[in-house]
Amino acid sequence: MIKALVFILYYLFALPAGTMWARERSGRNRDILFVLTLFSIIWPVLAYNLFPEPEWRGTARGFAFYITDFLTLILLLSMVGWRDWRFFWLPPGSGYYLLYFLLCLPSLYNASLALQWGFEVWKMVLMYLFYLACYNYILNRRELLVVVYTIIGTLLFMFLMALYQKYIQHLYHVAATFPHRNSMGMFTIVAGAVMFGILLNEKLNRVQWLLTAAALGASGMLVIFSYSRGGLFFYGLAMAITAGVTLLINGFSMVRIRILTVMAILMTIPLLIALPRIIERFLYAPESSAETRVNLAHAAVRMANDKFLGVGLNNFSDKSGPLYEYNYEHYQEFKDQEAIADRLGGVVETIYLLVAAECGWPGLAALLLWLGWIWLQNGFNLFAYRGREGFGFAAGIAGGLTANMGQSVLEWSLKQSSNFYELMLVFAIVGIMTCYRRRWKKRRRLTAT
Repeated sequence: MIKALVFILYYLFALPAGTMWARERSGRNRDILFVLTLFSIIWPVLAYNLFPEPEWRGTARGFAFYITDFLTLILLLSMVGWRDWRFFWLPPGSGYYLLYFLLCLPSLYNASLALQWGFEVWKMVLMYLFYLACYNYILNRRELLVVVYTIIGTLLFMFLMALYQKYIQHLYHVAATFPHRNSMGMFTIVAGAVMFGILLNEKLNRVQWLLTAAALGASGMLVIFSYSRGGLFFYGLAMAITAGVTLLINGFSMVRIRILTVMAILMTIPLLIALPRIIERFLYAPESSAETRVNLAHAAVRMANDKFLGVGLNNFSDKSGPLYEYNYEHYQEFKDQEAIADRLGGVVETIYLLVAAECGWPGLAALLLWLGWIWLQNGFNLFAYRGREGFGFAAGIAGGLTANMGQSVLEWSLKQSSNFYELMLVFAIVGIMTCYRRRWKKRRRLTAT
């Protein structure tokens, strides 16, 4: 009852009051609001949850309304109809996301738990609103520097939190502000790759260079602190791709070679210090964990093959339980009595098989089409922005996004709120850069004629 009252008060008072504050004439309040919105991404625990199901083993456990969503709605309303600002409800690439969203909806037909299905639909709607807010703010503001400073501040704050947890609280599994260290690792890889791309390619003054380098170093340390095998591998992959596309497309220079050399040396030192624990993670990971991953992957394929529309968004853990035959390897010969006594099973780790199982093969095809379009457009941007301001973002996104798509085989990043928000921010930046690229191309055609 108290939660419902708080929710109502937000809509009646906080939302209109915040909107009026953000529509201040100079636009400074809106800038502050945007920074707060991005920074709030790393606080997934700050949420209002309607009809919560805390024991549910799914990708959403209620109609969650995070502080990020609260700020997003205020930001959106502050921009709609504002002076000379143009607001776009369907930015480039949004059609592919909406197709993916629409192909997920029919999964309700096979969903045994409709409420849990609604949890995930609600999340997808809020993510699109966040995407709209980021796209329209950055496009009209015509400034990416505020994004850079916010990412720097976020990474440095996360690093301080990780130091506190590791050396003051003496925690082995450091997760900073995230619920799990793997989630922290995935978030950090994308942010760190963008910082690396900016450091190698953008014109920075001394203070900006030092801050960006510090944020990059913080991202590396956060991944090392996570002791995530996938995180360590894909962080290296993201950095290698970012450096590779920089040198191959934007050209070699002694400055870039020096930066690469210094960063390699600096990152090697803490890596060597942490090497014993990292080796331990690789050599002595429990075999049961790998077996469970394989069993759930087999179950996901069976679900996708059995139900054309999927078994239902956020219903995987129900269908992978002992009441169904999809995950029979896990329960064969009644080896796990505790698991059999529990109705719910686990959730497959890979986002691709999870979407195929819950929304059918058409849903997976739409997801791959959406992600593929984003990745391809960023590839085009790499060549269009060669030698231009903004190439650093394209290079960093190329590394971070490729690594994230690869790591999504091991983790369901598009279902984790903080990582979903981060990816939507990245997609908004790709959409904006694509918009400018198309304008340049159109202008050249008009000039030629």
